[in-house]
Amino acid sequence: VATSAWLLANPLMLITIGVAMIPLAEEALKKAMERSKKSAEQMEKEIKKLAEELNFEEAIRKRDKMAQLKKLMLEL
Repeated sequence: VATSAWLLANPLMLITIGVAMIPLAEEALKKAMERSKKSAEQMEKEIKKLAEELNFEEAIRKRDKMAQLKKLMLEL
């Protein structure tokens, strides 16, 4: 609690910490985007397989989930 009060009393320190964390946040975002891209690619493969198996309802559900994932990726 004392540390929190000290940080709040020292806005320059909060800014310094925030700036120092930018590369960490950028790296985390980059990794999340890579995982999302791999997930979307995997979903595409699953959709094709489901369609080949004539399981169209499940393929449509996966397609809709993939569309949501891609939309989120574009928003980032």
